[in-house]
This record gives sequence, structure tokens and C-alpha cells, in this order.
Amino acid sequence: MFIIMPLMFSGSAMKVGNSMVVVLPKPIVDNFGIEKGDTVKMVVTDKGIYIPLTTKGSSKSKEVEKIMKEMQK
Repeated sequence: MFIIMPLMFSGSAMKVGNSMVVVLPKPIVDNFGIEKGDTVKMVVTDKGIYIPLTTKGSSKSKEVEKIMKEMQK
């Protein structure tokens, strides 16, 4: 499955120790090639939280590059 347009998915939040864990749906995990033990970076802005992932074999999207540039200001 390749996501080619914005789609909304829901994940569930669970408490693990002193942290909260967000469980990603299987289509997201598969599409972005996320595996157990991978580090997933998050970008926090006043507009929300973004997870700048790219699909397997692709480069960063223009949207992700724009968000990252804004964060460096």
C-alpha cells in the first residue's frame, strides 16, 4: 500500500512506565518500513506534532523539508 494523498489514521495511546506510547496502524508501519527498534523522530510546532517519515525508497517530501526549515529558524 502506498499513500499518495493525505489520509487520516488513528493510533491508540497507552501508558508504558512513565511514558505514553502511540501505537501506529499497520498500513502506516508497512508503508514507511518502520521496524521494531527504529527511532521515530517527531517535530513539535505550534500547529501540531509531525512525524517526518518518507515511504520506503523515496526522499524527503517538500512538505517535510519546509517544516524542517521552519523549525531551524
